[in-house]
Amino acid sequence: LHVRAIRRATISQNNRAARSIIEHLRIIEALERRDTELAERLTRQHTLDLAAHVDRYCDFLD
Repeated sequence: LHVRAIRRATISQNNRAARSIIEHLRIIEALERRDTELAERLTRQHTLDLAAHVDRYCDFLD
């Protein structure tokens, strides 16, 4: 439930959707190259960036 609310609230903010797509594509490319270290690093960074974005823009979760 919270994931849907967060997605709906953040997807249009500050080009978040476009950034997310690019980040996902980079993760997929790393996986296709079997570069697990890069894939892990990109996944971690994507998750942390999204968490920071939610913290900044999703006051309704407080």
